[in-house]
Amino acid sequence: MGDDDKALEYLIKSYNLTDVKKTKGYIAQDIGVIYNHKGDKEEALKFYNKSVKNDPHNSSSLRMIALLGGSKGKVELLKIAEEAFDNVKNKYERGEVLYCLADSAKANKEYDLAIDFYKAGAKHILESRIEGKHYHPRRKSQIAKFLLEIFNNYNPELPCSNLQDDITKTFIVGMPRSGTTLTESIIGAHSKVEPLGELGFLMGAVNRVDFKQSEVSKHDGIVEFSERIMKSYSKPVDKKANGKEFVIDKLPANAHVIGFALAGSENTKVINLDRDPVAVAWSLFSRFFPASQMAFSYDIDMILNDYKMYMLMMNYWHQKFPGRIFDLNYEKMTFEQEETTIKLIEYYGLELEENCLNFQNSERLVKTASSQQVKQGMYQGSSKEWKKYGSFLDQY
Repeated sequence: MGDDDKALEYLIKSYNLTDVKKTKGYIAQDIGVIYNHKGDKEEALKFYNKSVKNDPHNSSSLRMIALLGGSKGKVELLKIAEEAFDNVKNKYERGEVLYCLADSAKANKEYDLAIDFYKAGAKHILESRIEGKHYHPRRKSQIAKFLLEIFNNYNPELPCSNLQDDITKTFIVGMPRSGTTLTESIIGAHSKVEPLGELGFLMGAVNRVDFKQSEVSKHDGIVEFSERIMKSYSKPVDKKANGKEFVIDKLPANAHVIGFALAGSENTKVINLDRDPVAVAWSLFSRFFPASQMAFSYDIDMILNDYKMYMLMMNYWHQKFPGRIFDLNYEKMTFEQEETTIKLIEYYGLELEENCLNFQNSERLVKTASSQQVKQGMYQGSSKEWKKYGSFLDQY
């Protein structure tokens, strides 16, 4: 029995033992979360509905019911959501309820109404993040400026590190909602690869390893500093490898610091996802993200600025590390699955396995916003979803 199955067992026992309505609501919500990560939509909806039955003001469960399509045609649920909006106290919870109403309108093909709810929900969430000092809009640009100053001293014509990791690290980067989870699921289905989801260890290592400005003023100093970062990164990551030759870290934000991984290890692999930027922008804006670092997704202008910064950094890394980054187009991957999968696996120097083409059958939990999509297999057409909301997006 895996850790998640044990958690389910204990949570279900706890749910049955308590008679406190609000507590039952929270426990049912947690059970729904696990089933959602498993890709079991039916069981997830069952427990999210139990959560709302016990606690009608549970904004997170209301939002998830609508996101999973469980509010379509359910007038009673929409009444509960409207009542919850009037009763919940803070902007964050109100924002969640508004996303519930937005996804419900979308399910009923009321796209203009959905836009109004998405805009209102996004405004509430962004304000709650900034007022609570959980998000600092300038931080990414400050980090980018700092990194560009360091790597200006890195010469791509000189040798990078000759450090060879026993366990090869792969970083899948790109804008959030660009296909990083799908790519990880395809490669991670191979018997020699261990997918680890989104890790914060690389950024943590960059922040943790001490250095003096003079130490990174020359090429060799940058390489040495990068080696120290990768050794620090490897300590916690190698313990998670489960005996595999390759591990995957798919945190999109690693795009900003990926230069250290490339300079600090000879066998680091980087896969960069490219997707229609309008599709990315809409997919971000219309999806609720609980993580504070995703607060930029609640404002289209901020999304566009983040996209420009991401493109600036990736173009820069391509110049500094020519030939070491594998560029992957999301739309091509969805329409040419087998051809793209073969090229991905060849990038690793491995042989194709059938599991890589049938990645949706994996029992691995997916703990990102794409948990349901990847369990359905390859899906075509998602990059055209934004066209239903052209009246709103055209102004950008």
